[in-house]
Amino acid sequence: MTPSSITPILFSMDGTPGADCYSYAAVVLWFLGYPDQALKRKNEALTLARELSHSFSLTFALGFAGFLHAFRREGQATQEHAEATMALSTEQGFAHWLAHGMIFRGWALAEQGDEGIAQICQGIAAWRDAGDELNRATRHWYTGSTRNRVVTVCLGPQVYESRVE
Repeated sequence: MTPSSITPILFSMDGTPGADCYSYAAVVLWFLGYPDQALKRKNEALTLARELSHSFSLTFALGFAGFLHAFRREGQATQEHAEATMALSTEQGFAHWLAHGMIFRGWALAEQGDEGIAQICQGIAAWRDAGDELNRATRHWYTGSTRNRVVTVCLGPQVYESRVE
């Protein structure tokens, strides 16, 4: 996928920049070390997307909310947002966000045991099947024992080989 092939996809989704920007801001604030401000922006993104009744923006905000809660190591909140992302994505046909939700729901379950690893693998495969190579790096954010299990079960040694190349 090239930037020129992505642009029409982005604009065809008719996203709402305000809700999307709040979602991005939430993750950026987290990385900058402002967890309380990150939660505030996440809530603003969800509120705005709901007020606008725009399904893609709501899916985007829910997906990013799950991402933020995973960074915060909040399994229950991650799972709730992931399941909402999956439900809306299934209803609206958003393959990328369905895969995203599967991965984050899987992470939340994997933190409680091995059950979620299979769902993470399914989400990674769904991303690959949808031709989504933009999120290659995102697939590898897992930490600790969950990361080790994902690499072993889903990704195998080619993950490390691709990083060396």
